[in-house]
Amino acid sequence: MNPPTSKIVALVKFGQLLRFSIILLSFLCFGTLVAQEPSAIHLTEKDGLPDIEFYDMLPDRQGFIWLAADKGLFRYDGKTFKNYSNPEKRGLSVFNLVEDPKGRIWCKNISGQIFYIENDELITFMDLELSLLGEAFNINILNNQLYLFLRDKALIVDIETKDILEVEFDKHDVIGNGFVFKGAVYNIYNDQLLEFHPDGTANSLFSVEELAIPDLQYRFFLFQNQLFMLTKVDGRNHLYMVDTRAPSMKEIELPSELWSPTLVRFVGEGNTLWVATSSGAFQYAFSQEKFIFKNHFLKDKFVTKFLIDRNGNSWFTTLDDGIYVLPNIHVKRYELPEELNHISALNKVSEDEFIFGTFSGRAGRYRIMDQEYDLFPRDFGRVSGVFYHRDLETNFISPDGARKGYGISDAGEDEMNFLVNVKDFAIVEETSFMVAQSGKAIIVDEAKKGTSSHMELLDSKRSYSCYYDRQKKDYYVSYADALVRHDSLLNSHPILHNNRSIFALDITQTEDGIIWVTTFNNGILGIVNDEVFAVYNTENGLVSNQTSKIQNEGNFLWVATDYGIQRIDTETETVRTLTRQDGIPSYKISGIAVLKDRIVFGSNLGIFEVDRKRAFRQRPPPKVYFKSITIAKEAREIQEDYHLTYDQNNIRFDFHANGFNTNENIVYEYRLLGGNESWTSLEMGVDFAEFGSLSNGQYTFEVRAKNAFAEQVSKVQRVSFSIASPFWERWWFVVGCISLLLLFVILYFNKLQKRKERDKNLEVNQLQLENQLTSLKLENLRSQMNPHFIFNALNSIQEYIVLNQKQLASDYLGKFADLVRTYLKHSGKGTITLQEEIDCLEMYLELEQMRFEDKLKYSISKSQDLFPEEIQIPTMLIQPYVENSLKHGLLHKKDNCLLTVSFKFADDFRNIICEVEDNGIGRERAMEYLKKRKKNHESFATKANDDRLELLNYEKKKKIGVVIEDLYDTEENPSGTKVTITIPCTKE
Repeated sequence: MNPPTSKIVALVKFGQLLRFSIILLSFLCFGTLVAQEPSAIHLTEKDGLPDIEFYDMLPDRQGFIWLAADKGLFRYDGKTFKNYSNPEKRGLSVFNLVEDPKGRIWCKNISGQIFYIENDELITFMDLELSLLGEAFNINILNNQLYLFLRDKALIVDIETKDILEVEFDKHDVIGNGFVFKGAVYNIYNDQLLEFHPDGTANSLFSVEELAIPDLQYRFFLFQNQLFMLTKVDGRNHLYMVDTRAPSMKEIELPSELWSPTLVRFVGEGNTLWVATSSGAFQYAFSQEKFIFKNHFLKDKFVTKFLIDRNGNSWFTTLDDGIYVLPNIHVKRYELPEELNHISALNKVSEDEFIFGTFSGRAGRYRIMDQEYDLFPRDFGRVSGVFYHRDLETNFISPDGARKGYGISDAGEDEMNFLVNVKDFAIVEETSFMVAQSGKAIIVDEAKKGTSSHMELLDSKRSYSCYYDRQKKDYYVSYADALVRHDSLLNSHPILHNNRSIFALDITQTEDGIIWVTTFNNGILGIVNDEVFAVYNTENGLVSNQTSKIQNEGNFLWVATDYGIQRIDTETETVRTLTRQDGIPSYKISGIAVLKDRIVFGSNLGIFEVDRKRAFRQRPPPKVYFKSITIAKEAREIQEDYHLTYDQNNIRFDFHANGFNTNENIVYEYRLLGGNESWTSLEMGVDFAEFGSLSNGQYTFEVRAKNAFAEQVSKVQRVSFSIASPFWERWWFVVGCISLLLLFVILYFNKLQKRKERDKNLEVNQLQLENQLTSLKLENLRSQMNPHFIFNALNSIQEYIVLNQKQLASDYLGKFADLVRTYLKHSGKGTITLQEEIDCLEMYLELEQMRFEDKLKYSISKSQDLFPEEIQIPTMLIQPYVENSLKHGLLHKKDNCLLTVSFKFADDFRNIICEVEDNGIGRERAMEYLKKRKKNHESFATKANDDRLELLNYEKKKKIGVVIEDLYDTEENPSGTKVTITIPCTKE
């Protein structure tokens, strides 16, 4: 039979009387009444909580939690607390938080200053220090007006203009906080419930004179669209329902537990009324004007405010112990002494009872309906395993590191040497069970106690978990190196997954016969006929592949993982998750007991239970917002669009989703349109994205948040920005540079052209001057040469006349006249054609032949490829050399005077070769004749030719060359002179 519900069974081996005495003593010493409360999270300094004394709390429309504390005004975003202050503020404490229609948060301090938050700054609205004279007041906001209630007057302040209307009353000791209800503001003055109007008037609805007791205080609150008023008379609280339409007031009976404590706040949530008091927070259902008790939280705390945030978390501020958060009232924690809060083992006894063991060495049984637990009197040392066998009616306790374990029943306590370091138990038959322990896995049959078959060894290896399949008579054991099925004959059958051994931690079986095991890092495996046919991991719903404890609930599985507790529906393959955001105090689960309407978990932070039907809640989609934007390492004001320069291409976006413990339950995804347009998931807890060295272009950064273990996704938030290209890449800069370059090139070449033109002009001018000078010199020479020739010709004519050779003189004079006329014609030219030069030579040689009296024979020849009409040569270039041949070479020869003049092209066809050859006496004898006539005489024609050649060749690339050769006969006697003139070919 089952043990008595309020007794501890002690070790009894000495008689029935002693046994009952010990049992009675155990009951008296260890039977303990405990309570269950929703698992509360206490925010402390470790969480960044800035204070422990809080007066008010307000959730705003964006999901922030605002806190009015002794140390100032704070805003909590689920991660950090931000303080708001300004230099004008006197003191630290603030009170009376209110949100206006524009989303501004208002508060006040005891110095009479009123503040509001706008653009993330605390702004002083007005300072009423002199008007208030230390009075307390509340802020009520309606239609852009503040309603402030003092003892003898009400102030109506226009928020935009700060104009003040005063509604004065006779001084009275009665004051209320005022309340905005159905478009009007109400308060009590002079025993009258007044309705206040924006124009400063007030009309009385009815009298509360029967409540007019000295020092009476009024407090209003709204619940179920009904106005209530709270008073305190003779130390007892009274509650009234106010009907402003009747108008009338009716008292509602308060529950007795609310008569005496200080009632700070009444907060309505649906049909539930929460009351914040000096002795905790009470939860009631309110129906037919009656309070129905539901719960009492934080019994020994002075609770100043209660609220439920958008994620369903219940918040409590206290006067001296910080803030408590109840994420889920359907996850409850058992209140146990501190030494019992580190659970090392837990197992089911019945639908209403479980057995547990602790790290401190205590073990006991807990009865849920009675909320009582009984401890076994022995200190076992650290308990590694506990188990209750229904048929044997025995509690099995296995210490860790001890030499023996214990079986405890009504009959007494048995020492069991085989029950040491046990990790898991499993019922086999009515009298037998399996044991998985540190060094082996065995089957124990208590009916065969004392015999050799009392224990059967499955394997001598370290084991972690065991399970018995009653339908197939198979034994499953998780060893340190493999998962093994032992059949009814105890033959071993290792079970593999992907041809590898399975390292399992816990084993269970669903009603459909599937064996399920948790693993170190491969999630959960479903096994049928030694084959893995189903896998649950992070790809299909698990929050972690590192799983530990597992228990079945029909075809559901309850699984403990590193990041949450999950329930798997194996038929629909859906997974639901509970995390710290749902009130789970710890993920280090040491045991799971599936009871009738709850699941009980043992952990390092005590024992807690989950209402399996109501604990799972639908979380609303998170609401993400940009927390800060940093551009080029400089924080910028958050806006929808940015226009950035090319060097402002390092951008960081910090974002956040408001709510409690959001870092543990929110995953952010982002993408950069204009860059990588696919969504990128960040690791859990990472709430920023940073981009460096972005190229120029148009971008839009988008971010969204989703619950880590659900499908709800937030609305996408986005920021657009453009990064300008460097100025040297912009079209106007490129066009400007090209234009400047073209302008520079134009200016350069223009300058170069002008310089060339200037140099050319200078050169031309210089050349002109030089040509003019040369021409003058040539003209001067010609003017000297022509008279010299004329003088020689006149001498010849004179000689003919003296000799009375009239006909010769006449012919000579005629030809002379033609020659002079030709010379005069050519004297004004710098160049003439070669043919003209040949014609002049013909005329000149005819005259000279007449003077030589036929002693002279001459010839002028030219090559056939030479066209003298097309070739230009300097004027009178050849004649002086012909004249020298006649005058100096042939004149002194008596007979057979020969002179030849020839013209031909040089081999390169770029020059003309003119050869003047005579058979005269030679230059040496000619010089002797000259010396005899006149000492130091220098031939005028020879000098003139040299000077003329120098002038003609001045600064010319192609120069005229003259070579004079003395000719000799075979006996080396002078036989004449040869002059070779090289003339650059210039065509007409």
